[in-house]
Amino acid sequence: MRLAVDALDFDTDTVHIVHQLKPSRSKPVFAPPEGGKLRYVPLPTPVVEALRVH
Repeated sequence: MRLAVDALDFDTDTVHIVHQLKPSRSKPVFAPPEGGKLRYVPLPTPVVEALRVH
């Protein structure tokens, strides 16, 4: 699974969720989040630090 760098906001320590992986008949596919709600999810400090190093 990949995470787009532009989905990360290091100023607010959040990730912007615009897609989710959903099961399909033949293979998983990317689709908008449930209910079409885009959201910002806070990231724990150790995760932010690891992403900055990466």
